[in-house]
Amino acid sequence: MLETLGGTIVDRGAFQHECIYMYNSVRCPNQSRLKMAEYIHVVRRALGQLGGHGGVKGLFVQLFRANDVKTGALIGVDKYGNKYFEDTRYFFGRHRWVIYTTEMNGKNTMWEVDGSMVPAEWHRWLHCMTDNPPTTHPPTPKKFLAEVHQFNNEIIFLDHV
Repeated sequence: MLETLGGTIVDRGAFQHECIYMYNSVRCPNQSRLKMAEYIHVVRRALGQLGGHGGVKGLFVQLFRANDVKTGALIGVDKYGNKYFEDTRYFFGRHRWVIYTTEMNGKNTMWEVDGSMVPAEWHRWLHCMTDNPPTTHPPTPKKFLAEVHQFNNEIIFLDHV
């Protein structure tokens, strides 16, 4: 919230700093402290990336597998080993993601991942069809859903050629 006190703009927000506006210029006495807080925030996020992926090696493996390095809250793990994460600081559509397992149904999927590796119960949460993950609100069982999820072998391994 900004208040004007005799030529002084006082920000009563998170940092509690004062800026004096004089002749189209801004002089902030605590500006260096604000910059330091921004740098500390960047360093904390960088260290969180290292710790969230298991060190430097885990960070690079994640970067090469998914072309993206994100950290977030672990929401759950399905029965195949896929890990599902959420971080609401990212914009809608990129705030939920999956780290795929390295082996599914006896096939090595370390470097060849596919969207069909996500089971139906996690697909609805991942694509924001519901806000409740299957760990807290399991879906009702359906007869037409297979108990063992098969991912699409034809796309990954080119069995159709």
